[in-house]
Amino acid sequence: MRHFLQQHGPARFISADKALDESAWRAQRVAGYRMRGETTAEDGDYLFHSSGFAEAIAGLDRRAAADALAEAGFLKKDPTGKRTRSERVGGKSMRVYRVSCSILEGDEE
Repeated sequence: MRHFLQQHGPARFISADKALDESAWRAQRVAGYRMRGETTAEDGDYLFHSSGFAEAIAGLDRRAAADALAEAGFLKKDPTGKRTRSERVGGKSMRVYRVSCSILEGDEE
């Protein structure tokens, strides 16, 4: 997941605020959306749609990968424990995998 975000983060994620404004899109082959950060645009979480998440974890079982990310503190599950959660994207609610931007911090393992 870290490698996917390092490689594609800036190019394949649309600002969640502008997600429905197609004139604001610069990304191709969109993997998901980027939340507005609390202090800068670079500290917002990543919201993966289903196919973007599948691409990021290619070759792994989706449930097992999501559970491993959640256990490591990088995937934010919904309050009932579901792997996807409802988030506001472009003014609409949609279910996404929310991956914390903190996954980009630290050493490669």
